[in-house]
Amino acid sequence: MATARNAAALVRPLVTPEGVDLRVKLADAGTRASGFLLDVVIIIVAAVVVSLVAIFGLGGLGARDVEPLFIVWIIFIFLLRNVYFIAFEAGPAGGDARQADGRCAGCIAQRRGSHPGPGHRA
Repeated sequence: MATARNAAALVRPLVTPEGVDLRVKLADAGTRASGFLLDVVIIIVAAVVVSLVAIFGLGGLGARDVEPLFIVWIIFIFLLRNVYFIAFEAGPAGGDARQADGRCAGCIAQRRGSHPGPGHRA
């Protein structure tokens, strides 16, 4: 009984501007947590790689020559941490940009027999 109630709680109605009522099934907490941890691992690995390249690649420079490059490194780490999630959500596929199966990439919701309009991209 508890699983049926939880399954119903994961389904949310979503009405598009065109008036199409979509039933969206949300992922459970474990799936969302594992996706977030995968994203965090990717961010940390990218930051460590960039840091190691900066440390070993700039080892021969003096302290004054490294300061501008250190500022660039700080800006890169800031952008990596803050823009990573935004870039995937605002990408061409929206929140589905990270899905491996690519189902419904570029799908259009329209009423039966209607024309998609001038902004349609196939």
